[in-house]
Amino acid sequence: MTIKEAEERSGMARANIRFYETEGLLSPLREANGYRNYTEADLELLLRIKLLRTLGISLEETKSLSQGEEELADALDKRLVQLSREQAERVRAEAVCRSMREANVRFETLDAQRYLDAFTSGPEQVRPAADALAADQLPKVRSPWRRYFARSFDLLLCGALWNAVLGLGMNINVLNRAAGWQIVDGVVELVLLLLLEPLFLTLLGATPGKWLLGLRITDQNDQRLSYQAAFTRTCWVLWRGLGFQIVIYDLVRLWKSYKACQAGETLEWEYESDSVLTLRDERPWRNIAMGAAFVLVIGVQVLTARMAGMPRNRGEITVAEFCENYNRLAAYYEVETDSSLDSQGSWLAVEQESGAFVIHLGGELAPPEYRFTEEDGAMTGMAFTVTLENSDVWAPSYQDEMTLSALSFVGAQADCLPLDGELAALIRQISEHPFEDVQETLHGVTVTCEVDYSGYFDAGMGALIPEEDAETAYRFHFSMERTDRT
Repeated sequence: MTIKEAEERSGMARANIRFYETEGLLSPLREANGYRNYTEADLELLLRIKLLRTLGISLEETKSLSQGEEELADALDKRLVQLSREQAERVRAEAVCRSMREANVRFETLDAQRYLDAFTSGPEQVRPAADALAADQLPKVRSPWRRYFARSFDLLLCGALWNAVLGLGMNINVLNRAAGWQIVDGVVELVLLLLLEPLFLTLLGATPGKWLLGLRITDQNDQRLSYQAAFTRTCWVLWRGLGFQIVIYDLVRLWKSYKACQAGETLEWEYESDSVLTLRDERPWRNIAMGAAFVLVIGVQVLTARMAGMPRNRGEITVAEFCENYNRLAAYYEVETDSSLDSQGSWLAVEQESGAFVIHLGGELAPPEYRFTEEDGAMTGMAFTVTLENSDVWAPSYQDEMTLSALSFVGAQADCLPLDGELAALIRQISEHPFEDVQETLHGVTVTCEVDYSGYFDAGMGALIPEEDAETAYRFHFSMERTDRT
């Protein structure tokens, strides 16, 4: 039979029949043309559903009955208990109404507590107003996942802001932070959220994450929160919602908040700040926009980290600017060195934490001497050569020197971008094969590395080790030269 016939025979509206289909209570067959074909069994099932719902049995319990997960007798017993309680509530309410009417009370002089006590006196305490009071509340935004992702996005923004300060402002490599410093970073992100979220709520009524997902925060009069109320709200969120992101405790608080939100309860931060969360709409584009925003902010963080790892002096730089780039990048990538370059490219001893200076003594290799070429005040090239003859000193790879030099000069060229693949490939080749010859031209700069040695073996330790009783010879030459200048 068609859905129209099913409507007529069951006495149910088409919207009800479609609803029960979406809930999985009804699964009519589909013809080749796509139309539903309702059988007599489907009709009987509809009538059973209609009867149970008419009796007041819940939809979830009806599902359990239809799937054989519960016996009808048990469901009827529970419903009878509910009806008995409701009947008692109605009888008590009727008695109180009659008593009030006979006393001819007026609203202005009504002794409400006297009549409220009538509901709690006697062998059974009934409160027929419970459902009415539950209905007399502002609608709660349950959507715990929507609220969670809005909060996560706001935290991500705070993290992106702090990473930018660390990388671009403080020359700290955020990609190589120790565990202890990562904890400090997490605390700073929470502090930023504590300071910035109340500001957004006071000025705009929403944070970026809440705005994207259609959420809005107001007071009970539908006005924006004061800064004090917004600050109070955020403090309670950090404590009772996020658990200050303390391991394990944060999971406990998130789970409890999730359950309370699902149940439609007033969350602690809403109660303490006297705030109301409303949801404008749940249009699909908001979810897509939030996903795109997450990707965008993460991409900006990656780009920021790459920018921080690039030279600050760019274009046609001088030797002094090259040296500034070199020293800053050495600090950024935490290259262990006891020397730094002065403005002419000569090495200076670096004072250690103990206050002493490291001086190269006999038997140790001093840093290689950098030779520079210039044209019209602009640096056009740089090179260094190291040779060893019959030396028992381990021959270094100069991997750090090559990497820092390439980043400081090639990376400074105007057309070299932070995510440049060619420069990244060159650095990777230097890192993975430090004793192999290299000649690459990129961004107008030819980079050359020539390594010749005998009497050494490579143990994969970043240096060549002299063979026992062997005559050793080692020559390492590295150069960079701009080839785009005429």
